[in-house]
Order: sequence, then structure tokens, then C-alpha cells
Amino acid sequence: MAAPSLPLFLPKPCLVSRVMPPFTLQYSKHTMKKPSTYHYQAVSNGDDMDLCRFHDDVYQDISYCKYMENIETVRTKFSKVNGVEQIVLVDSINRLCIHHHFDQEISSTLSSLYKTPYESFSEDTSQDLFGVSLSFRLLRQAGYDISSDVFVKFTDMEGEFKPSLNKDIKGLLSLHEASYLNTGNTILQNANAFSSRQLKLVIRKLEPNLANLVKDTLMHPYHVSIHQYKARQHLKFLQDTGTGGLLEDIAVEEFMFNQAIYQKELEKLTRWWKTLGLENELPFARDQILNWYILSIIAIPGPQYSKQRLVITKVLSLIITLDDTFDKHGAALEELSLFTEVFKKWDHRLASLLPNYMKTCYLTINDFTNEVSEMCSKEYGWNPINYLRKSVCPVARIFFYTIPMHVVLLTDLLALFSLIF
Repeated sequence: MAAPSLPLFLPKPCLVSRVMPPFTLQYSKHTMKKPSTYHYQAVSNGDDMDLCRFHDDVYQDISYCKYMENIETVRTKFSKVNGVEQIVLVDSINRLCIHHHFDQEISSTLSSLYKTPYESFSEDTSQDLFGVSLSFRLLRQAGYDISSDVFVKFTDMEGEFKPSLNKDIKGLLSLHEASYLNTGNTILQNANAFSSRQLKLVIRKLEPNLANLVKDTLMHPYHVSIHQYKARQHLKFLQDTGTGGLLEDIAVEEFMFNQAIYQKELEKLTRWWKTLGLENELPFARDQILNWYILSIIAIPGPQYSKQRLVITKVLSLIITLDDTFDKHGAALEELSLFTEVFKKWDHRLASLLPNYMKTCYLTINDFTNEVSEMCSKEYGWNPINYLRKSVCPVARIFFYTIPMHVVLLTDLLALFSLIF
């Protein structure tokens, strides 16, 4: 199967996504077995019902029963493998962004790995560079306190990595990835320098697929990269080498599913932005809804967080619009100061004294703030209107005190200098 185009999808939900459950959840009517976290039917009210129905349509369109069967097959594989084979399975699942189906199995595997006696890492010669590096990286990524001293056995008396390791390409790749989870350890700094140097020396001698993997690893290490990009690259590597198996099938379905969801959300956001009419009222403001939406996907991926992504994208768009309003060429300093004061007091009478473009920006942000507060009040029994207003005020002050000099009229320059100094 040909690889799908790049979806916007991360392997691990960030902390923001864990704060508040987005929907009431129920099992999909099409599910034969208990589905994974991502494959619930989302149930909501109001404007989001069309998006929720779309989710259910996607569940019907994909070969769902086969998809779930593959997930169950991989789940049983955890009990059939052990050692390095088991941690390789965990790493592949994480890299393909399908870890949410196997949270319990991954947690159990890493917990058992962490309980392994320290000597098995530091003294057992059967533990090669690849196995130790991969175990170290997976444990540190999961928050376990594992010492970098596990790499000491791969160094000589002077603390340098042994030259004999330069032929172990898999080990060097794993060591390079592990070196980015450094918390100030000299041995990991040495590991990064050693692995980088050796991989660059051998890259031209490798077969094309492995050479591309090495090149991508050097340019975009997993721990410091956007994970959905790395997932797409890993899927391509598995497809090119024919080593993906069931994990590849699950990942392809997952990619297609999420891409369809994200396209629908972007369509809805585009309609919202056009409805606001700011491109006509505030022609100087940036019209880049896709860029803002991508940031929300990076923060909270997955279809069960649709509402959160929509809200975050709208927040970003209005913050940028606010910034563009402060940066408008020819704005008088007195008007900008009043504009800042309006967001401090949220006073409509004071806002009526503003120029039309500032008034439009203020009213749009005010309406959206009320909309979000009402939504939170209905769904969670908490009205955050005061908190939201207090959050906008310092943003406005920051934009005011960082006004580019070219946007201020020449007659206001002296007043600006007196205000700052």
C-alpha cells in the first residue's frame, strides 16, 4: 500500500490534553470488541454534532473490524516476546504514533524493564549497545530515573567510546537517539559526539534505505523533533524495507483516519474565520488559519480532542489579530494606550472612543471570550469569564510595550520615549 500523505498527528498527548475530558464517550455501535481510546464515538451537543457524526462516518468507512483485530493481535504479541524484541516492539509502536492502543502493555513492559537489576545493564556482555541504548531512551522518555552509567562498559579507561563500536550501525543509531535525553551527563555528551562522527563517516557506504534512515536520524533526532513527522518517516522506512507487518497496517489506517478528521476540522475553522469577516474589517491582519490550526494539532492530537483544538486555534487567531492591530502602521500612541486600557477594564463605553478597526478587534475578542465562558459553564459547571479577561490584559500590555517604532506616528515618538524611560 502506498503511504498516505503526511497527517498531522503526534504519538504522545501533551499535558494540556490531559486536563479536561472533551466529550461524553460511548462505545461505537460498530465495535465487536472493546475499542481503544481513540475509537470511541464522540457525543456532544450544539455546533459540534456535525463533527461528531463525521467521526462516526469515518469509523464506518475504514475496515474497522480488521483494524481492531490487528490491534488485538499486536496486543497478544507482548506476552510472546521478551528482552530486546519486546522493547523494539514498544519503540516501533511509539514511533508510529499508535501507542494509545497499547498504553497498559507499554507501561507494564517499561515497569518490568526498570526493575531489571542494574548489573544486567552495566555488566552483562550479552546486552549490546543497541539494547542498552534503546532501553535507556525508552525509560528516560517515560520519566524513569535511570543512570547514564549504563554506558560505562562501552567506554575505555579514558572515558571515550571504544573504536570497535564503529561498525555497529544499529547500536550507533540507538546511542545517538539516547544521547538527546541528556541531563548534564558528560558520558552522553561524548555519546552524541562519537555517534555523530561515526555515522557521518559510514553513511556513504550504506544501502540506500539505511543511509536515508541515518541521515534523517542525524538531522531530526526523535526526542527533539515533531513526532508526527518522525512517524511518517518511520512508516516510509517500514514500507520501503517491507518490515512493517501488522504495525504498518494499523499505522496506515490511523493516519488516514486522523487526516480525514483534521481536514474536517480545518474546514469548520475556515468557515468560522470567514464568518467573522475580519479579512474585510481588518485587512492588515494575518489570514493564516492553517498555520494556527497546525499548532493546535501539535499540542493536542487525536479525534477525541476536536473541541479543544477548535478553541485553541480560535484563541491563537485572535491573539495574532490583536498583535497585528497594535502593529498597524500610523496608529497614534494615545489610541494604542486607550486600546490597552479597554482590555484592562473591559468597558464598552471606553471602547466606543476607539477607532473602528480597534473597536472591531475588541468586540470580536469580547464575543469569543463570552462564547468560551458559556461553553465551559454548560459543560463543566464553571464560568471562567473573569480568568479569561485577566489573561487577555497582560497580553495587550506586552503588545503595547513592544510596538515597533515604525508603526508610531513621528509626533508620538517623544511621548513613547518618555513612557518607556
